[in-house]
Amino acid sequence: MEQSSLSRLRILIVDDDQLTARSMQATLEKRGFTVVGVACGPEDAKNQVKDNRADLALLDVNLQGQLSGIDLAVYLKEKYGIPSVFITGYSEDALIDKARRARPVGFIRKPFSDVELAACVEAVSERCLSRERLTNHLPGLRAVADQLHQAVIASDLEGQVVMMNQPAETLTGWSKEEACDIRIREVAPLDESTSSEGEREIFLTDKEGQRVQVEERSTPIRSSDGDVIGLVSVFDRVGEMEVPTARASALQKVAALTDDPAYRNMLSPKAKEALDERESEEAPEREEPTESPADPLLKMTSPLVEDLGDPLITFEPDGDITYANSEACNMFAKGKSLQGSKFSEVFSAADYERAESEFASPLIDGKRHRFEFQDSQRSRWYEVRLYRSGEGILGLFHDISSRKLAEAENVRQQRLEGLGLLARGFAHDFNNHLTTITGNLNLARDKYTSDEDLQSMLGEADAAANRASELVQQLMTFASGGKPIRENVRVPDLLRRILSEHRVRFPHIRYQFQPNETNLVAFIDPAQFSRLVDNLISNSENAMRHQAGALVVRCGKVAPEEIQRFVRGRQPLNTEHLLVEVIDTGPGMDTDTLNQVFEPYFTTRKTDNATGIGLTVCESIARAHGGFIFLQSKQGKGTIATFCCPINDVSLEPDSDEAPTSQLPAAPVKQLGGDESEADEERKPIQARILLLEDDEPILKLMSKTLQRSGHTVVETRDGRDTVSEYRLALEDNQPFDLVISDLTIEHGVGGVETMRKLREMDPKVLAIVSSGYSDDTAMSNPDRYGFSAVLPKPYAPQELRDLVDRVLAKHAALAE
Repeated sequence: MEQSSLSRLRILIVDDDQLTARSMQATLEKRGFTVVGVACGPEDAKNQVKDNRADLALLDVNLQGQLSGIDLAVYLKEKYGIPSVFITGYSEDALIDKARRARPVGFIRKPFSDVELAACVEAVSERCLSRERLTNHLPGLRAVADQLHQAVIASDLEGQVVMMNQPAETLTGWSKEEACDIRIREVAPLDESTSSEGEREIFLTDKEGQRVQVEERSTPIRSSDGDVIGLVSVFDRVGEMEVPTARASALQKVAALTDDPAYRNMLSPKAKEALDERESEEAPEREEPTESPADPLLKMTSPLVEDLGDPLITFEPDGDITYANSEACNMFAKGKSLQGSKFSEVFSAADYERAESEFASPLIDGKRHRFEFQDSQRSRWYEVRLYRSGEGILGLFHDISSRKLAEAENVRQQRLEGLGLLARGFAHDFNNHLTTITGNLNLARDKYTSDEDLQSMLGEADAAANRASELVQQLMTFASGGKPIRENVRVPDLLRRILSEHRVRFPHIRYQFQPNETNLVAFIDPAQFSRLVDNLISNSENAMRHQAGALVVRCGKVAPEEIQRFVRGRQPLNTEHLLVEVIDTGPGMDTDTLNQVFEPYFTTRKTDNATGIGLTVCESIARAHGGFIFLQSKQGKGTIATFCCPINDVSLEPDSDEAPTSQLPAAPVKQLGGDESEADEERKPIQARILLLEDDEPILKLMSKTLQRSGHTVVETRDGRDTVSEYRLALEDNQPFDLVISDLTIEHGVGGVETMRKLREMDPKVLAIVSSGYSDDTAMSNPDRYGFSAVLPKPYAPQELRDLVDRVLAKHAALAE
């Protein structure tokens, strides 16, 4: 309960035991309530309430004087509208019948603790606040209900009638004045039965005792912040449910009431704000009704009355169901009546036992409760909202199965992505070890050709190493799961929802959303897209977590030619692209950091338990959509993160010249050039000067020994800087290298791609082979893009190394001729 709500509740304490009364006053004031008076008896209370208007009275039932506590409660209710909480030593069951006409809003049993007293008053305060908010909504609701031919009755969470229209008076036989503050179950008592055809039938008994068959629907009335503050029930006589033709045009206008300024003026400020916000979000989807609105109250786009669709059940403390709307009967009883059934029997015993304490909570503290509940019997998940309603409980069940499934899929996807990154690093190291094992096994077999037993053992070991390599590839294939499940998504709506979830986290950040088109639709996976945008926004928020700043999210469509400024000269797919930009005014990044942000596990947030995989995941999602992520940042200025992908359903050809640079081919190219069918003995080996770049010492020695045995001259380097230096010296001495074989990844050093870029600047005709345990790297998939002539995936046998070197040198020599 908010402190502001507590401080507004003014309380009158009436107890002839002054010691108890003063103790109650101290407890309540300490909790933030305002005690306007402490009366020692009924007459004293009547005098005090004239001068100090109270919102709630705490009454000892057993007061001495002409009026009992119950009589005083009736007086305060009828004359001043002040509700009462009874303080009693009697058993509650015995008291209820005596106190029925006083309608207390709560009971406190003696002896009670300070905590029990505060909990009871806070619960009552909460219900009073709900009633106040409901009262603010009634003018707008009444304006709608008065236009309908159906009977409409609104009630508060205590089940008391607060509003009814003229058709409801006619149907029930009760006037508005008579029904006010009477329980709706007395004004419109319902009983249910099942017809001979097995259908649920509902009968309403009017004030004269006549039973009328009706169709009934009830739905919550929500406040602007989503809390349930009451119920609205709509009744139609069976057989009279068609809308008279003469009324159709008038009823058509009801749906437009929310656009009427006069209607808006009747709303509370919060309701107006909620209506404006909802209309701005739903404007692209609102359409004029195409059929006669038999129930326009249920079709309105209004924060006052939500569309029906959520099961609603009320039940007593003993578990007897007193009411269940049509949605609850359809969901939990296959259309049959639930009235009179036990609430615990609606669900499986295990499910109910797991949440039993949650379902009973409103009876204990009188407060509203919300929790997620799994109904394994129907394979559904619900968000359950529980409210104290009279002596019982009102339960509202909102189906969140789709969200829970999406969350489970997100967890699975994140685990797969994490596994993919783990597998990728594992594969690199494991393939390095396998290269050493396989290479030395093959060298041993070449050396001891005459020992058959040894040859057999070495052959088995070599076969086992090959099987291990296959297992690594299978792991990589498995870990790359989670392909996008695409659908047409209204991007602005999705981005607006994501931003609304982030706004509350960092109040010092100014959030802005700038959609170029409000109806922008893209063919994407909404879950993956949400994760991508959420990661980008989170990165910006963390960059500005200690300073004020602005965070802007923009979205729109761009033409193919505009994409070239991001993909640097490559021709993109000839289609419109979705462009989403997340812009922050944070501290920005330097060039070195910017160049590493997409590396797995790289992070600048060392103390925040950051994983360093957020942007790597974003890049993976972008690639899966045929798009890319592009970062621009400047220290002291901020960062712009750009996501771009084809906006429509486009089948991407992996090796197409039109594929964007971030789109990977389906399978890596193991080697380029040469005729693989050509026999080894038909080739003429070329002795060459070869420069090696490899930081794994066993592999470097293995490569060097293998190539030297083939007659080549070999120079070893372990860092790209040394490779560039050796290559430059060789050019200056007029003894250039004929071939460079470079490992793609050099730990704590300059790797193959950067080394190759510098070598090509020095010698555009440089001939090079790239090798790596990362078989899915872009340099391995498209070596020619980085200037390499062939690839050598790890692990490999010495013969594979020799054969590839011979083919590349032979092809180069042939082209030179």
